[in-house]
Parts: sequence; C-alpha cells; structure tokens
Amino acid sequence: MPFINSVFDCDRQFLKTSDDGKLEWTCGWCQFSLKGKNATKVMCHLLGIKGKQKVKRCSAKIPQAYYARYEDLNTRLNKLKDDKEGMKSTILDKVEKRQEQMTQSIPPAKRHRSSISIPTLPPFTTVEAIKTPTKPSKNQVQTKISGICPNVEAAHALDVKVADFIHSNSLSFRLASDAKFIAMIKAARHVSYSYVPPARREIGGRLLENSYMEHMKSMTETLKRDADEFGLSVYGDGATIVKHPLTNVLMGGAYTAAALMDIIDATKHMAKGGKKCAKYLAKKYMPIMETVDPTHNLFDLCIFDGASNVQKAGQIISVKFPKVTLIHGTEHVGSLFFNDVLREDCLGILKTFTRIVSHIDYEPI
Repeated sequence: MPFINSVFDCDRQFLKTSDDGKLEWTCGWCQFSLKGKNATKVMCHLLGIKGKQKVKRCSAKIPQAYYARYEDLNTRLNKLKDDKEGMKSTILDKVEKRQEQMTQSIPPAKRHRSSISIPTLPPFTTVEAIKTPTKPSKNQVQTKISGICPNVEAAHALDVKVADFIHSNSLSFRLASDAKFIAMIKAARHVSYSYVPPARREIGGRLLENSYMEHMKSMTETLKRDADEFGLSVYGDGATIVKHPLTNVLMGGAYTAAALMDIIDATKHMAKGGKKCAKYLAKKYMPIMETVDPTHNLFDLCIFDGASNVQKAGQIISVKFPKVTLIHGTEHVGSLFFNDVLREDCLGILKTFTRIVSHIDYEPI
C-alpha cells in the first residue's frame, strides 16, 4: 500500500464536523470516536500504544496491510521527532558554547548591581552537601533548603511568569522553546536572588557591541574555513526602506550560504547629491571583502541582479579580485519575467482567482 504522511490520509479514518461546530474523529474499524483532531491519540488507538494519552485500543482486527502502514508511519514520525530533538540539543550546545565564549570575552561591569554577596550553589544540591556557616558574616545570608531543592509550586509560578512576560511584550509564543531563552534560564539557576538584570543602556551599549564583535568574529572564521579550496562568493541587493537607500553585503562559503557582513546606508551620500553608482558601491564592497580576504585570493564569485550600476560595480571588483567571475542573479530576472507574463488578460484572471481561493478556509468533509 502507498505511504501516508498523516494518519488522517488513510481512507479508514474519518473526520467530520459535529453539531457544535467542532471536529470529531471516528475510527473506520471499530467506530470509536474522539472529539478534536489529535493524530497522536489516533495512533495510540490503532497500534495500542500505552502512554500519557490513555486512549482505548482498537477492538477490531485491523488488516495486516493497514497495520503495517500505521506502524511505518509511526516509525517515521518517531524518527522525525528524535531528529528534531537531536537538532534542538545540538543548537542548544552551540548556543551555550558561543555564549560562554562571549562571557569570557566581555569584561564584567565596573558597577555592582547587587547589594549583598551570596555564595551560589549548583542546581539541585543535596541537603548533605550544604554546609551552614556557624557565624554568618555581615554580608552573608544563611542558605535555605527551599531555595535549592526542586519545588513544584515554584516551577508553576515560573511558568506563569514566563507566559506573562511573553504575552505582555507581544513576543512570539515560540520564544519559550528558543535555545537562547533556555540557556538564559539555565544560567539564572547559578546566581543569587539579589541579581539585577543589566540596564537598557548596558544592553544596548557594551553588551550589544561585544556580542556583535563576537558574532562577526565567529562568522568570519566560518567563512574562511576551507575557503582556499571551495572559494567565497559575495552578493547583495539594494532597497529603499523608510526613505533610507540601503544595500546589503552578503557572503557565502562552504559552511554558510548567507552571512550578512554589513548594510550600506547611502542616505548622507545621496543627500549631498551623490548616487548609488558603480564606483560608490565598489568602494563600499571591497574594504568589507578585504577583511575576510586580504590577499585577494579567496573570492571567486560575485552575484548581482541585472541593474547596470551593480553589474559595473561587479566588474570593478573583479579587477581588484582577479579570481572573481560576475554573474546575474536569476531570482530578480525571473521575477521581472513573470511580472510581464502575468499582465496577459487570461493569466490575469487566473492570478485573481488564485488570490481569492488562497484565502478560503476549507472545512473537512
């Protein structure tokens, strides 16, 4: 039988809208039904998987061909889940490693944000490992067991505070599973309760500058890795955003396809009567390229759209970087081509029809 990507793709699993307007699933083998559309519960029902779902197993005898199809789907979904978890763990390790490097490269602030000094302990320290000082000094506070051992109520309170923080600041709900957010929560376990987060000026000043420098250092190292064998490419495009004429500078290598190295703001240049001509763009691009390739031997490809100014800028760049080959970016050309084609009356009707039906929400039959 053909593979299925969802258990609801099977012709023996039925979804319908109930009288109250909500979806309801019915098993085509035993007529067991559940409210809602939950693929995990359906899979547990069909294969008899015991777990947190606690769903009744299918009482009918499922044909072997269908059962093998469900097992194959379950295996593929579990593998996909494990791959995602592995990828998440890898990203978290990389984030923690990079933040550790940033922590070592950024000197601590001169001012003291905490009024008292409290010795910190590793998370989930056992009671036997806690040594209460007999005579606490003036600047010390006796450590309490409740502040170290896991606390279910405290975990729930933290969940509420995290959710309220995300909701109140109109942030994406996915922030709670972001690797950097998780790394921040882990780091918070090792500081005292008197810790005060850095002020906005420090975040937007010293910490931001050092974070940027560390990121650019890491990005440059990634670009240079094996560049003598695989070469480097430079590309970019211009756009006017809120009356600011901007041009981005991107680079690609063997291990990164898009590294944003700089954004050129030509506002002051054009206010003086200048233009984003080939000479101006080439003068802006080449110093940035030289920070990665000072010997002019690594860059071998330059990609711009069909505009005459950027094409001439690419030719100037190829003089200073002799290995560079200048080519046209196909995406921009393709966009212009389809823009002209879709002006035909018959295709214009099709375009309007597609725009209308793409905004219709279909209900399962």
